[in-house]
Amino acid sequence: MTNWTLTEKPPIKRHHNVLNDHALSSMDKAKGCAKWLAAQGYTVLAIAVGRRNPRIEIQACRHCSALEGAVFMHERTASGVRRNWVALRFDCEVRWTETGSTV
Repeated sequence: MTNWTLTEKPPIKRHHNVLNDHALSSMDKAKGCAKWLAAQGYTVLAIAVGRRNPRIEIQACRHCSALEGAVFMHERTASGVRRNWVALRFDCEVRWTETGSTV
């Protein structure tokens, strides 16, 4: 086991650099998309960055229908019906959920 001093840096493998570059790039995309959504009047609730497209959760509102190309999954639950929507913007998944008995 190697003990690194505060002045030394451990060797960084190329694989780590690729993953770090992807994470930083995804964060930049997510930040830009979140700013765009906020400027359009949407409320951004959460941002998640993983190995694929960044995911941005927004609050469901009547303007969500303006996000062209959105698709949903219809789900019946004990409390009613739920639609989980997703639309792609700036290489990010924009997601929101509508709930209710007659969604």
